[in-house]
Amino acid sequence: MASEKQMEDVYSGQVRAYGSKLLGVDSDGQAQSDEEYAELKRLIEEKGLMDRQPVFYIYKITFTLGLLAASLSLILILDNLWLHLLNAALLGFAFGQTASIAHDAGHNQIFNSTKRNNVVGLVVRFLVAVSKSWWVDQHGMHHRYTNDIDLDPHNVLPIVAFSEEQASRTTGFLRGLIRYQAVYYVPLLFFESYGMRVISVRFLLSERTLGYRLELLMMVVHFAMYFTALSFVFGVWQMFLFVVVHQGVFGFYSASIFAPNHKGMPVNDEDTRRDFLRSQVTSSRNLKGNSLVDFWYVGLNFQIEHHLFPSMPRNKLREARIVVREFCMARSISYYKTGVLQSIKDILQFLNQVGASRGTKPTGPVIQ
Repeated sequence: MASEKQMEDVYSGQVRAYGSKLLGVDSDGQAQSDEEYAELKRLIEEKGLMDRQPVFYIYKITFTLGLLAASLSLILILDNLWLHLLNAALLGFAFGQTASIAHDAGHNQIFNSTKRNNVVGLVVRFLVAVSKSWWVDQHGMHHRYTNDIDLDPHNVLPIVAFSEEQASRTTGFLRGLIRYQAVYYVPLLFFESYGMRVISVRFLLSERTLGYRLELLMMVVHFAMYFTALSFVFGVWQMFLFVVVHQGVFGFYSASIFAPNHKGMPVNDEDTRRDFLRSQVTSSRNLKGNSLVDFWYVGLNFQIEHHLFPSMPRNKLREARIVVREFCMARSISYYKTGVLQSIKDILQFLNQVGASRGTKPTGPVIQ
């Protein structure tokens, strides 16, 4: 499957040569970039940061499934609507944490065997009812064309513009609407879970393959079990409220994990000429913080390191950050890190600038 091949390219680092050619880097520049990346990769491997982490993932998967099971059990135990709605929020958080396991499996972070990672990814995607094949396809494209304004699927939202060029293409009502995108962007994140399911179904219906039909069946079974179980506990309106809170929190939490990674950062487009190493580092944003931030953002607060080494286990990203930052500083490669609140401010200011401006092209935050 083509999407699986895309992810394999990302794991092996083959994308760096392809990305350099795509962005128009000459052969000498490409060779220098490949040598730099190879040197950085050697430093990372010498420290054992690419080694599999079975103990960590046994703990992580056990904890996450335990959190999921606890929240599901509370549905049967609680008898107060407000407590049920609080638990719905907890279940949304548990869904987000569970989906992060599928993310790691999709990047081959858990096992050396791709088949084993695929099995974990398929099972976890069933638990959250999101297509594994769709995710691998779009996320592989995201890693290959990171923050490319035309080719990165994470930059394609119907009512949000991430560049002046995108904004200029809009017409009529939409053109007026995006002037206020900084206002409605955060509330929009609550609908992310619904969007993922709709796109998953459309993707799975695009080809008549056994694998796609199996995933579609798994989604149907998931929601049949989901609504059947809730109907035994709640009346219609109580079930409606529970679903709205649960799915809303799941969508918001999932989207909020990914939003700080690239939104408002310099884009890669036909006007840029950056090799793989620089395009990944300069278009990504790291978040400062402690182990609680690592837990909340499932390791993706180290977005620069994750994009340079997608198959690195998440618990090694903090250590890798030191190596990567020193490497970049020694070569005057811009490396941007900021706090969680500042990242939100960066994103909203950027969206406001894109929505309101019709002249200069937004450049993102100043990178130091």
